[in-house]
Amino acid sequence: MYCDEIEQVIKEYLDNPKSEYAVMIDGEWGVGKTYFLTHSLMNIMETIDNGKSKRRKYAYVSLYGIKSAEEVSREIIFQYFGRKGKKKLETADTVMTTASNILTASLGAINIDLSKIKETISKIDINNWIICFDDLERCYLSINEILGYINRLVEHNNCKVVILANEKEIGKINLNQRLENKYQVVMSGRKLNLENESNEDENLDIKKLQSVTKMLFNEDILYKSIREKVIGLTIKFEPQMDRVYDSIINEYNADTQFKQYLNDNKTLILHHFKKSECCNLRTLNFILETVRKVYREMISKSFNTVKYFNKIMNEFLEYIVLFAIYYRNGGSVKDLELTTEIGYDMLYALTNVEKQYGASMITQPEVLNKLEQLFPEGFYVLPSSVHEVLIVPDNGEMEPKMLGEMVREVNKNEVERQEVLSDRVYSYDKEKHQIRQEPDSIQKVKEMER
Repeated sequence: MYCDEIEQVIKEYLDNPKSEYAVMIDGEWGVGKTYFLTHSLMNIMETIDNGKSKRRKYAYVSLYGIKSAEEVSREIIFQYFGRKGKKKLETADTVMTTASNILTASLGAINIDLSKIKETISKIDINNWIICFDDLERCYLSINEILGYINRLVEHNNCKVVILANEKEIGKINLNQRLENKYQVVMSGRKLNLENESNEDENLDIKKLQSVTKMLFNEDILYKSIREKVIGLTIKFEPQMDRVYDSIINEYNADTQFKQYLNDNKTLILHHFKKSECCNLRTLNFILETVRKVYREMISKSFNTVKYFNKIMNEFLEYIVLFAIYYRNGGSVKDLELTTEIGYDMLYALTNVEKQYGASMITQPEVLNKLEQLFPEGFYVLPSSVHEVLIVPDNGEMEPKMLGEMVREVNKNEVERQEVLSDRVYSYDKEKHQIRQEPDSIQKVKEMER
């Protein structure tokens, strides 16, 4: 469902006094669910009243890393007052006390001494609030506890609850907790016929151990059994990249020249996103920020007066778009020695069959010979990670210095530090039949951030 459709559904949900259930917006990580909530849905929430000509109060809470119901309540109150600025919570103890009071008075979840709570704060009432919970799949509370908490908010406090989640990941975070203890349980019960298989061999290899552990402790099973009671409607989030793109570049109002450049190249960028079936908002933000840094640097040095400035910038833009999408898609390649094209005869990936530490393939003479045949005009080698390298044909349109900037930017923002291969660019020496460093791609030590 697209953004404008979701907006209408959520508005109808918030306006309906009989919708005693929570609504979930489901989508992959990075597609822009949170951005959509904060930049669009919250504007709608501000217009909803509670039937008494009073606007509903609302709060946004990320469940990322939350380990207790007390923390959830604390975050609800903290986010509400922090955003509205109507009241300052002086200490962490006050916040926790407030949260505990709410849980006790409204949810009946915790027994505490109410005498410790200040009278002004004890009157806080969460009835009829709109509460948005993000990162459900990253909550350390058991799925039973957090959904039970949400159910109480809906049924007993008449709250409207909107949940943002990557539903297929729900329950996995808790599966990895206390793994040693879970493995011990599985090993102690290995004589049981857990999967209707023969148990003649009592030994379990690691894959079998992990499989049985997942079967026994996977909260996804529990989630499916109780979600229907709490979540009355699940909406599949499908971002409108055109709309998202416009929203993001509007944030560059202070840099009108660059904003115009992004407007002029909107079709090119979104074309590659559509072609690759990528809808990751973080990837788009990374691309725009990377291009912005290069653009500003070139403008500051008056490179924009150079005859081929626009051509160079457009080539760089296309490379960085393809490069970023490639990483976000997992850098998939098909062959041992043969490169896999990832965009318009421009960018190729080289790795091994296992896709592990495949960058070493570039050192093999037979691979170099094949690359020389494929690219008689020459080629550059971009060390994307220890697992693969990228091959860029040397068609005279990209300079080593610009390629070096791209490699360093991607290494810094996209590649795990332990998997960074090099911040430099290499080229193929036809006469010596070997790979060599490109001096122009090397950044001076004093300029290095890594």
